[in-house]
Order: sequence, then structure tokens, then C-alpha cells
Amino acid sequence: MNNPVETYRERAATEAECIRKIEDRYGKKGIGWTQTSRSTVTISNGFLGLFPKDGVEIGFIVNKQSYSPFTVQESFEESKARILEKTGNRIDAPTKTMLKTLDEIKEMIADNQAKLSASVPVEHENITKIEQILTENEFSPAYIQKITDRLRKDFSLEDLDNFDLIQTQVVDWIGESISIYPLEIIKRPQIIVLVGPTGVGKTTTIAKLAASYLREPKFNNGRNFNIGMVTIDNFRIAAKEQLEVYGNYMDVPVRTAETSLDLKKNIALFQSDGIDLILVDTIGCNPRDIEKMAEIQHILELEGSKTEFCLAIAASTKTSDMKDIIQKFEPFGYNSVIVTKFDETTRVGNLISVLSEKRKPVSLITTGQRVPQDIEKASVVRFLINLTDFNINRNRIEKKFGGSEE
Repeated sequence: MNNPVETYRERAATEAECIRKIEDRYGKKGIGWTQTSRSTVTISNGFLGLFPKDGVEIGFIVNKQSYSPFTVQESFEESKARILEKTGNRIDAPTKTMLKTLDEIKEMIADNQAKLSASVPVEHENITKIEQILTENEFSPAYIQKITDRLRKDFSLEDLDNFDLIQTQVVDWIGESISIYPLEIIKRPQIIVLVGPTGVGKTTTIAKLAASYLREPKFNNGRNFNIGMVTIDNFRIAAKEQLEVYGNYMDVPVRTAETSLDLKKNIALFQSDGIDLILVDTIGCNPRDIEKMAEIQHILELEGSKTEFCLAIAASTKTSDMKDIIQKFEPFGYNSVIVTKFDETTRVGNLISVLSEKRKPVSLITTGQRVPQDIEKASVVRFLINLTDFNINRNRIEKKFGGSEE
């Protein structure tokens, strides 16, 4: 995962002090490291950094690839055996001298290789520690590489010694890579369509959304909404009945659609009844079933209406499947991701990695089966507090990224 050559930088009051710091860690200039740049920078000095002064910053690279200038075709013991075989195992003076010379060469090569190995720089221990923590949180190799590359680029050797500073910055970088999408009712009737693979909890999520917009101030901002629900899932056993049970309990009408025309008629009927929010539950589909995906997409063609498509993904989905789902559902033009079953995983690194890589924002998170309690608006803080082995300062990240919707 590590590149053969990494870029570092060091700051000090003078160039000589800069070089001394680098040589203390990487050896002599030109051997262990090579200077790539020199610039004048401002360095804070004195109490609270109130007396800044000019300093020097040196950029440099180190070669992490160990090497040997010697090519040994056979082991020394094999060479000795071959020599003795040719002399009939007689160790006369010339043979003794030759064997002694072989031993001396062997010692010389071992000594030179030891010196070369000693001059090869090792990764800073705090970068290695961060790499291990990110791996433990199941971040992808590509995501981890970006973080560690950024540490090498942005941190001086002195700053790299401060692990508290490093992990605070890494948590901030992780937070900045998480995009949040506000799912708001802008135009009435607002239509929210939930798509996604089988088994991610779309029907329960639809019911939670309906109950939340009816009763939860954090969703409806104190306003009253008339809500209707439509299901196009006529294949799963009791799918319509499940949604109707929720609808009856909340006094929310539920309709069924089998075709695109059915869906448009039901939406028109809801609109004439003064419905503000229409929630559409869809068929769970294997993203590799291209024919079924096209069929669902055709049913959901709703030109001219204000429609929010949301992709539901279970938090426990493995990385490769998550990438496949995100890609295969692209034709639906979804605006955000709803992360379901957030309570069923203890690691969120893969989720953050994939969403960041694919540049997909998160709108909602579900955390259980209760309706409507186990749903919340997504927030950066909600993801960060689920990281393990990081020292998370909740007050600080809430000030930086906004509060959690817990």
C-alpha cells in the first residue's frame, strides 16, 4: 500500500537546524534523503505564538526501497562445498586461503547490507498507528492511503510526534469527507421514492418516514402534513398488507400500483385530496437483474413532478456489494442514500469510504425496527461517534460539524 517514495517537509528557524532534524531521523543528506524544495515560512514563537518570525521549510523525499549492490548467485556454503569437492576434500594452503577469502567476503557483504538497512527510513510510528486504527474501523485501502499521504504532506516531523494532534486532524478529515443531504418538503405534493436491493428494510423505512413527518418536530418543523403511501411491491408476500397495517395505525391512506399509469393515477388522486407528502415503496431488486431493474424504472417514470429518489443501503453491506449497488441503481437518478440497519454494525469505515469515493450524500439513518423512533436525519457527528479507538471529543465535533439528530 505504501509508495516507494514519500514526500515530507520540515520547518525550523534556520536551514542548518532543519537539516539537523531531518538527518537525526533519516541519516545524511544525499544518502538517506534528498532535498526537493526550500522556502521561507512564518513560524509562531513565544507565548501563545504572539511573536512570529521567519523560518525555513525544507521539502524532501526518502527512498524506502532497500537494495544491495551485490548479486550472489549461490550461497557461500554451496561455494565452499564445490571447492572442496574439486580438491577431493583436501584443504591445502591455496584451498584454505580461498575458503578464508570467501568468509571475509561474506562478512563484508553482511556488514554493508546491515549499514544499508540501517539507512532505510521507517514509517513514522504515529502514521503507522493511524493506519492500524483506520484498518480496524474497516476503511478501504484507498481511503487509508489518502489519509496517510495527507499526514506526510501536511505534518512536519515535529508535529507527527504529537499523536493527539494527528488523531484530531484525522477525525476532522473523515468528517469533511461525509456529505449530508437535507431531505426537505419543498413543493407540494412532495414525492419520495425509496429504491434499493431486497432485504434492506424499505417498507419499514417508509412507515418510519410517514410517522416522523406526522409527529416528530425534528422532521416536520412544527408543521402539519397530509401524507399518503403507495406500494408497487406486489411480489413479496404480505408487502401491501404490511404497509396497510402501518397506514391504518397512523390514519394514512395506502394505495397500490402495478404499472406506471397506476402510479400516476394514484399520485393525481392524492394530490386532489390535498396530500402534501407521497411516499412510494418499491420492489426489492437484485442489482444484477437488469431486466427487473428496467421494469421498476419504467413504473417510476414521473415526469414533471417533484420527486426525490433515495437509495436504501444496509450499513452491514460488505464493501464490494455496496459499490455494486450504488453503481447499478444510478439509472434511477437518486439524490441521496438512506443508511438502514445502522445498529447492526460496529464498523462504519467501509460505509464512509464508499460513500466518499462515490460522492454520495446521506439523508437518513435507521437504527432498528421501532416506528417511528428508530429513524433520524443523518449527521456527520452520528458517523464520527461510531468510530472506534479514536479519542472523540463530542463537544468539539458538534461545534465543527453541527449537532447529531439523536
